[in-house]
Amino acid sequence: MKANENKLKSKNVVRISFAEQSAAGIEQTSAAYEQTNSSMEDISVNSMKLANLSEELNGFVQQFKLSN
Repeated sequence: MKANENKLKSKNVVRISFAEQSAAGIEQTSAAYEQTNSSMEDISVNSMKLANLSEELNGFVQQFKLSN
């Protein structure tokens, strides 16, 4: 009887350990997602700024072009 109890306890410890490792993996995945999402937002904002600067620069260049 004692051997069966020890086996059950051992299995429970393994299950708890596995659950803890799974939870840690999920937390790491979530953190990586948040970081990626933040980076993508930064890239989007900077791309829009660059597009606006490009349009502004084209406007300035047009002022200096000579017509034929």
